[in-house]
Amino acid sequence: MFSSGRSGHSSSLGDGSLLKSNVMSGQPTKTKRWTDYQGLAIPPCNPYYKREGSKHLVLPWIYLYTIKKEDGKRMLSYRKKVAGDLSLHDEIKAFVKFMKPTEKEIAVRQDLVKRFTQLILSFGVDVSAPEPVGSYVTGLYLPTSDIDMVLTPRLYTSPSDVLRRIYHKLLLMPSPQFHKQLRDVLQASVPLITITDAKTGIAIDLSAEVAHSRAATKAVGEWLKRGERLEDEAIIRMLVMVTKTFLSIRRCGTTYTGGINSYVLFWMVVAWVKLELPKMRNEVKTTRDSGVESLGTMLSDMRLDQESRSTPDYGKILIAFFKFYGQDFDYRTKRIIIAPEPRYEYHYSSEQPYLLSIMDAANGAIDMGTKAYAIKHVAASFEEAYRELQLLERQRLNGISVGDKGILGKVLGGDFLQFWIDRLKLDIPA
Repeated sequence: MFSSGRSGHSSSLGDGSLLKSNVMSGQPTKTKRWTDYQGLAIPPCNPYYKREGSKHLVLPWIYLYTIKKEDGKRMLSYRKKVAGDLSLHDEIKAFVKFMKPTEKEIAVRQDLVKRFTQLILSFGVDVSAPEPVGSYVTGLYLPTSDIDMVLTPRLYTSPSDVLRRIYHKLLLMPSPQFHKQLRDVLQASVPLITITDAKTGIAIDLSAEVAHSRAATKAVGEWLKRGERLEDEAIIRMLVMVTKTFLSIRRCGTTYTGGINSYVLFWMVVAWVKLELPKMRNEVKTTRDSGVESLGTMLSDMRLDQESRSTPDYGKILIAFFKFYGQDFDYRTKRIIIAPEPRYEYHYSSEQPYLLSIMDAANGAIDMGTKAYAIKHVAASFEEAYRELQLLERQRLNGISVGDKGILGKVLGGDFLQFWIDRLKLDIPA
């Protein structure tokens, strides 16, 4: 739950509209002195997911696309995969299937890691072999996602110095160079260099921050397997994939702009699946056991009943997730603890009481929410998505067409043409 941002001393109130503008332009905002601000929903604004003047959003999980040449020009033709409107559940399933990396894409990434490791070792810098961490290891990545890799400097060598040496060796490589783009972020709290592979276009984020990276990767892998039910891992992966894309389209998927990065998002999803999803299941069971069901509940459960009582309804789950973090969760007085078991505890900060507080499962001393200063805008965006998803699904159940964008496609709000093209480029010999 968030206040409107009108309480407190006026001098300490942040400008929600300024923060929104900065998020949409991909810029950070200084908010250390803010005690509150008004949360505003962020519309789709990431240029990667936007086409100016596009009449048709490219949504490859709903449509089949082909590129044809007509009069010397490349034209995009498309046809719908399934006639009529998909339920939100079925559209989410189609989205997850489309976004899941293919065996070829997995092989391409494995080849990239191998080539990069060999390259770094050939430089003769006194470091261990680079190793992948994060989503590459856990499988929670999208086909075009960056790859996080870490290396261990030998004794008496600082991480920044090692990375700086590697950066200069990459710069001085003769043609053809391994990279098509090179960027250093050596002044950050965790120094790194970003190397974009010339062959695949996939970027590698190389750092020397080993201990936490390994611990975090291990923690994520373990918690993926700790579901009380077999479907819990699939639910976690679905929620991470859909919400990660939703945030990216709004430039809210990085703490640089005050948003939620993939690691924080994962633990928010885990907390919801472990603490809130059981309540949702119990409510459904109680309603059925009582023999009292509203017409709306009966209609919304028709697909579930026809398939299997044990089949999770991804549509209901996504709507409930957005509702919880967009409307129900009390950010001001609750802290999320993950380890050893997920729970809530009382928490209040007088300095920035609006911030999300969620403790790192890999290091219980780290509050991961402190950098997500645009959390009120994220929550407002979640609430808007919850209301729109609910409205569109109800509209579909009443026999009213939801339009050619589908339910999920309309709420995500992004154009996936560039993403689709980038995946086509990955169809290369590994």
